[in-house]
Amino acid sequence: MYLKELDLHGFKSFPEKVKLEFNKGITAVVGPNGSGKSNISDAVKWVLGEQRAKSLRGGKMEDVIFAGTANRRPVGFAEVSMTIDNTDKKIPVEYSEITITRRVYRSGESGYYINGTECRLKDIYELFMDTGIGRDGYSIIGQGRIDEILSNKSEDRRQLFEEAAGIVKYKNRRAEAESKLEKEQQNLVRITDIISEIESKIGPLEKQAEKAKKYLELYGQMKEADIRLFVINGQKIEEGIQEVNKLLEDTEANIADGEDLLKRLTEESADIKEAANQLDLEIENLNRKLAEISGLIEKNDGICLLTEEQIRNLKESFSRLETDKNSRIDKTKENQENIVILTESLNSAKTEMETIKAAIAEKEEALNVMLSEQSEYEQKTESYKAEMIECIKLTADLKGSLERTDAVIEQFIKREKQLADEKEIFKDKLRERRIALNAAELRLEENSDEIEETEKDIRKLEGKKDGFSKIISVIETGLEEKSRKLAEKESRLKVLSDMEKEHDGYYKSVKAILQLKDNGNPAFKDVRGAVAQLFKTDEKYETAIETALGGSMQSIVVKNENDAKTAVSYLKEHRLGRATFLPVSTVKGRTLGAEKDALLAEKGVIAAAVDLVKYDKEFSGIAESLLGRILVIDTMDNAISFAARHKQSYRLVTLEGESFMPGGAITGGSSGKKDGGVFGRKREIDSLKTETEALKAACSGLTAERDSNMRKAEETNELIEEKKNDLKELEFEKITAVSEANGIKKEISEYEEKIRLSGIEEEQLSEQKKTAYADKEKSASELSKTQRNILELQDMLNKYKEDAESGKSGRTSAAEEITELKIKLSSISEKSRAKEDDIKRLSSENAELADEIEKIEKEKNDTLLMIAEKEKLAEEAANMTKSSREEKENCEKQLSDASEERKKQAAVLSGKETAINECRDTVLKYKNEQVRLEAKGEKLFEEKKRLNDDMWENYEITYPEALKYPPSDEPVNVLMSRARELKAGIRALGSVNVNAVDEYKETKERYEFLSKQKNDIIDAEEKLKNIIKDLSQLMEKQFREKLEIISENFSEVFREMFGGGRAYLKILDEDDVLGSGIDIIAQPPGKNLQNMMLLSGGERALTAIAILFSILKMKPSPFCILDEIEAALDDANVQRFGDYLRRFSKGTQFIVITHRKGTMEAADVLYGVTMQEQGVSKIVSVKFDEAVIE
Repeated sequence: MYLKELDLHGFKSFPEKVKLEFNKGITAVVGPNGSGKSNISDAVKWVLGEQRAKSLRGGKMEDVIFAGTANRRPVGFAEVSMTIDNTDKKIPVEYSEITITRRVYRSGESGYYINGTECRLKDIYELFMDTGIGRDGYSIIGQGRIDEILSNKSEDRRQLFEEAAGIVKYKNRRAEAESKLEKEQQNLVRITDIISEIESKIGPLEKQAEKAKKYLELYGQMKEADIRLFVINGQKIEEGIQEVNKLLEDTEANIADGEDLLKRLTEESADIKEAANQLDLEIENLNRKLAEISGLIEKNDGICLLTEEQIRNLKESFSRLETDKNSRIDKTKENQENIVILTESLNSAKTEMETIKAAIAEKEEALNVMLSEQSEYEQKTESYKAEMIECIKLTADLKGSLERTDAVIEQFIKREKQLADEKEIFKDKLRERRIALNAAELRLEENSDEIEETEKDIRKLEGKKDGFSKIISVIETGLEEKSRKLAEKESRLKVLSDMEKEHDGYYKSVKAILQLKDNGNPAFKDVRGAVAQLFKTDEKYETAIETALGGSMQSIVVKNENDAKTAVSYLKEHRLGRATFLPVSTVKGRTLGAEKDALLAEKGVIAAAVDLVKYDKEFSGIAESLLGRILVIDTMDNAISFAARHKQSYRLVTLEGESFMPGGAITGGSSGKKDGGVFGRKREIDSLKTETEALKAACSGLTAERDSNMRKAEETNELIEEKKNDLKELEFEKITAVSEANGIKKEISEYEEKIRLSGIEEEQLSEQKKTAYADKEKSASELSKTQRNILELQDMLNKYKEDAESGKSGRTSAAEEITELKIKLSSISEKSRAKEDDIKRLSSENAELADEIEKIEKEKNDTLLMIAEKEKLAEEAANMTKSSREEKENCEKQLSDASEERKKQAAVLSGKETAINECRDTVLKYKNEQVRLEAKGEKLFEEKKRLNDDMWENYEITYPEALKYPPSDEPVNVLMSRARELKAGIRALGSVNVNAVDEYKETKERYEFLSKQKNDIIDAEEKLKNIIKDLSQLMEKQFREKLEIISENFSEVFREMFGGGRAYLKILDEDDVLGSGIDIIAQPPGKNLQNMMLLSGGERALTAIAILFSILKMKPSPFCILDEIEAALDDANVQRFGDYLRRFSKGTQFIVITHRKGTMEAADVLYGVTMQEQGVSKIVSVKFDEAVIE
């Protein structure tokens, strides 16, 4: 037998029909990660009946159906068919091929088929039983099996060996048997308790039946008297209800009028508040405008101060310019005086020159006379002398020129030094001013940034403040609303609490007993309370439960009959009326019994009334007595249908309060009540307490939040004021910095102009100095040449002088005098020319000074214009300040008027609020009166309902039916007296169980049935103990035997796969075979014997595979699917794995899903799984050298 064929259609990543054919031997399935290889293994698991989606790597079973891709639509079903070759008849059926098919649809429908015939999953399990295929076999081994073996806990590995030994089914059966045994033991205890309880009841029930006959006789007579009293009292109650309804109408009219007035006052108050808010906004705007005006005044005051400072600086500049002008005028005067002196000296020199010229002419004339007498030789001498005189004259001119040039050069050098000193001073001052300008601009930039940041902070803070104001307004509105609601709730709570405290709504007799209990009277300490106090239910069931309870709501629950007797005596003694008492010790419950589940399943039935009520366990008998046999139906229509089906044999109540009595009577209509009455009052009180506490907490929270926001708003306002003050200081600093920067810039321009002019003058002086030095050098050269000529001529003259000295002394003397005079004339002439040059220089200097004085005068005029502009700016700032002060006074007046108007509005609003509160108090007063009237009406209604319920409860008769009875001529007191006597007779009988005979019969039958059940459970318990014992012995024996076989196989397979070594399995606790862990001991060749967990990763994986083959060897399967179990092995161990797989494949067909080359080499056939289209798997089969794509 082997796996012959596998067909997949719509399964996981195989949307199209795919057929895989398998032969005996080894078939390898290969392909990249995510291509869908493991889906083939999942398909085999699935078709064999795998029920866990997690085992198929999915979240739900629908995940096995192809879900579609971007290019393919999802398919509607998945189907897998597996064909087994059964020619060896290993499966004992007549077919040589068996095809197992499983199909599942997206709708959830699924089916199993054997050879096309539909079957059950159980049939498939039974078909493969003991073949090694299926959920208990090892036909599919995945990576998870390796992980189980490699687990650090030997207890985890035990599960693997239990499955291999085949004891898991016995273990599960034993667990089921133990669970059944525990349940049977619990059932035995419970039945024993019930039987004991029943045994205690059988005797008393027999005695109770005897009282029943006497009770029924007295009961009939009492019924007639009570019906007549019922009619009389009912008429009185109807009259009282009509009176209360009229008073209620008047009160409701007063409430409506009051609410209309309250609404009108509230609207007027809202209008005033709106106007007040507008006025507050106007006041806030005026305050903001006032702050802006104050800032503007401070800003203009700053401008005035700054302008005054600038005017003072300009005046100082004007004074400085005036000083410079005066110094230049003084210099001009000094130069002019020097020109006058030089002119006078020049005129004197000219006069002297004229005198000398006259003397020279006279001398020359005399000399000419003398010369005319000389010889030619003398004439020649004179010629030399004349030449010499010219040379001397030229020498004098050159010396004068040199002196003038030196003087000019000296002046140039002096002026250059002066200019250099001035230029350095100007540069130093220019550097200082530039540094000062940079500092001023930096301060200005920082100041501008600070102003911008401060303005931004102010805007943020004002936005924050507005946010706080809005929050405060919203909070105050919410607080006012919640305070109003709180007042209303507290008022309502007070009224209801007072009513509850005073037991308002209860009968006079009930109220008296309850007050005695509340006051701590020891005689009434065992009074538990009225039924309405002890029972609770959800609000939606209140009407139904009140209708069901009827007058029993006011019944008083006591501990026992003696407590009831004490209370009745007290009522009689004080003539307080009558009340019904329910002793906990004697009142027994009545329930629907065995038919309850069937009744509850019918249409419209919500529950038994007793199941909708919450009460203390102590009062369960009373609850069941009053409500145990009453059913709550959702609607009247369903109640009518239910009553008809059961022939009016059950009492029914609907959610809206309609009541259906056994026998067919129906009570319903409007109750006239606006709330839950006595029964629901406690619930409303609890609800109101919760609501008031929540409202108080909310008011407290809102008040705290409002105060917190008000503090934050005040803090924010203080921060805004601080920021505004900072802004004013920064703006004043900015104005000062701008003015200072402008002044510095002007000074820098002046110094730069002075440096430029000094440079130009230096260049001119340098050129003039060069020219002067060139002239001096030229004059010095000519002087040297002339002096040499004079010496030469002197030598010639000396020679002639020696020759003609004797006769020529007179002429010589005259000539010398003339020469001296001419030399003197030349000297005076040179000095005159030098003076003329000085006069010219001084005149030129005066012209320059005049230009400078003109410039200074212009600068003075500019300064005067700037002073005028600044004075005008100061005047404008002063005028703006004056205007702003007037606007400020006007704004302050408007603010004062607005504040006064706001006070008036506050006073009016206060008056309106007072009127609103008074009106609200009046409305609350009327509402409280309304509540009291409603309570009174409810009390009358409850009294009426109690009478009706009592009559129905006692006699199953309604008021209209009672009116049909013939009226009685007997006085009321006689009727009441006779009713009391009859009731006393009934009370004398004590507690009577009318159903005692039936109950006795039922109890006896139940006792016999339970006794038989008890014997059956004891027999079953003994049988289960024997089964558990037998299963434990069988499991221990089979586990030992199978584990020994696996251990022997493991030792053999280990040696084959490792090429030597030894290995075995060890039970850790021989005394506890079924609970002990299993250790795997292995010794690879060349290593010590050790626990498997101490081996290397590859050795551990190969050891785990050896264990799996050992199990497979013990429990062979016709085919085995291995899903990447050799993934952790290295190449050498994969080769060993492949070799062993070939040897083992002689008896078992292997289908191996793998990535490893060595495993592929061992395969007879390769199937490749590819995913050419995203999300869609394709199969490629390779047999030898052929390749076929399916």
